[in-house]
Amino acid sequence: DILPPDVNKATAIAAALQPLGLGMGDVLAFGDGDNDVEMLGQAALGVAMGNGVREAKAAALVIGGSHDTDAIARIVRRVAMGPGCR
Repeated sequence: DILPPDVNKATAIAAALQPLGLGMGDVLAFGDGDNDVEMLGQAALGVAMGNGVREAKAAALVIGGSHDTDAIARIVRRVAMGPGCR
């Protein structure tokens, strides 16, 4: 990926959340590549996929299952969906 300096998925998400009064501390993010490192490191909960690159795994708080499983659904159910969610 070729991007301008200081532009990455984390800066894009933060910019999109700002008008909503939210920040990276409100984000649950999943990723597996080099272009996910900043996002995983700045999210409230960064989850690297088990098949991800070493740098993504190092930046994340949690390492989930492989991208070709139901790992994302299982993590979302456990972490993000409480009794009041539908």
